[in-house]
Formats: sequence, C-alpha cells, structure tokens
Amino acid sequence: MEAHESRGGGVDEKKKRFSQDQLESLERSFQEEVKLEPDRKMKLSKEIGLQPRQIAVWFQNRRARSKVKQLQHLYDTLKQEFDAISMEKIDLQQQVRELRSMLREQAVRNHGSMAYMTVSEEEAAESTAEGVRSCNNHIFNVENVDQISASSIPSLWSSSQAAHLPSYP
Repeated sequence: MEAHESRGGGVDEKKKRFSQDQLESLERSFQEEVKLEPDRKMKLSKEIGLQPRQIAVWFQNRRARSKVKQLQHLYDTLKQEFDAISMEKIDLQQQVRELRSMLREQAVRNHGSMAYMTVSEEEAAESTAEGVRSCNNHIFNVENVDQISASSIPSLWSSSQAAHLPSYP
C-alpha cells in the first residue's frame, strides 16, 4: 500500500472525519454564535477533543456554506419575482395591443374612413427598462376628412372666430 504525501512533505494518514457527536456539538455552538472567540474555541476544543485549528476551519467552512444557502434562497426568491413580473408585462403588452386594436376599430366606425394612430416611443408598450414615460404625443391621421360632419367636431370657437381660421386641403 502506497502512502500519500501531505503538503508539508510528510506521510499523510487517511483523513479523519468528525464523529456525529462532535458535529452536533459544533453545529449547536454555531447556532449560538456564528463567530468563534478564542476562549470559546479553546473550551470547545477540550469538550469535543479536536484541535483549535480544526474547530476554526470548521466554523469558517460552515459560515461559507451558510452564506451560499442564503444567496441561493435570495436568488430563488428574486427569480420567482422576476418571472411573475415578466408574465405580468406580457399580459399588459397583450392588453395594450387589444386596446390599440379597439381604438383603431372605433376610429374607423366613428369616422367612416381608414384611420390610424401613431404613439410616441415613450408610450410604446414594448418600453425599455427605463419605464413608460407619459406624454401626449398622439397623432390621428384620418383620410377623407370632408366626410366628417361639422356636428361631430366640438365647437371650440365661435362661428366668427372660425371664419378667420386658415383652411387646409
């Protein structure tokens, strides 16, 4: 049988595992306090029969495992929240498409012509992570304007003021 050499250059015996009692004692001590004070380390060393350095290394490794578990839990929580928000965004985008379609259909019905709406980039449903900025940049283009009756347009000016307005083709 061949002996393994340790880092120190000597012959390394098979790595000894901690007993179940030692592990339980270390775990209880870890639950009480994550950091290990020197006097507490010495006391624990005498109680469970391990070298102070072994106890210090075990505590360091246990803190690292604890942090990994905590980060994994946080990641899982954030991922669930992200997935829920992503689904909500998809639903909202679908609602926006449906509402735009309804607006187009209503414009066609109300004006008896082909109408379309241009919405500024700030209001697009496929907005970037910056968020949707509110803006009143709506443009309605309507063909066959002369088909719209004067009664369907609210009168904002008196008839004498309207006579002085320029006429557009």
